[in-house]
Amino acid sequence: ALSEGFLVPKSVIVSNNEELIHSLEKLRYPIIIKPLVRTEAWDQKNKYIKGVSLNCATDLDAYPFDLFVMCDRYIVQEWIEGGDDQIYFCLVYFDKDGKERASFTGKKLLQWPLDNGSTSICQSFSDERLSLVTHDVLSSAGLVGLGSLEFKYSQKYDQYFLIEPTVGRNDHQSYIAVCAGLNISKIALDDLRELNEF
Repeated sequence: ALSEGFLVPKSVIVSNNEELIHSLEKLRYPIIIKPLVRTEAWDQKNKYIKGVSLNCATDLDAYPFDLFVMCDRYIVQEWIEGGDDQIYFCLVYFDKDGKERASFTGKKLLQWPLDNGSTSICQSFSDERLSLVTHDVLSSAGLVGLGSLEFKYSQKYDQYFLIEPTVGRNDHQSYIAVCAGLNISKIALDDLRELNEF
């Protein structure tokens, strides 16, 4: 997203403690540190949270585990202001030729844990901008299969910032699309059945 010029919060990818400390000196607080790829070790220690929130550099001292024992790389990202109800998403399915076969946009109302968890309550929300950006980002990345992007709306900048991708699986909020009449998983399954003729 950064290399293609999409709107993302200021972010740095780090692979050791020295890089992490250096990144904290360059970014504005509050900050969130998220695994680039969540591992079993991360999920065992942090089952319900996506990342570590910091309001200042010393907050990291209170974290009880060495981050790099659990994951090998992290994204360190400036936090976009706003609550759970300012997080939006776009769910998609791209076929083997990279053609988008389904797209659905929605809005979170509540996450658990608050501010840094998984979707608990959401609703459908139509916004063509979210669909277009999601298509552009994921098609430029060469997505084939299920995927989604999450955005945080900043009232300060009147912009949607891309904060998180999901690739290769459904999200917790996928059933809101089913309730609204768009079963993206079934579209993907039917497409695979056509490919494999079963």
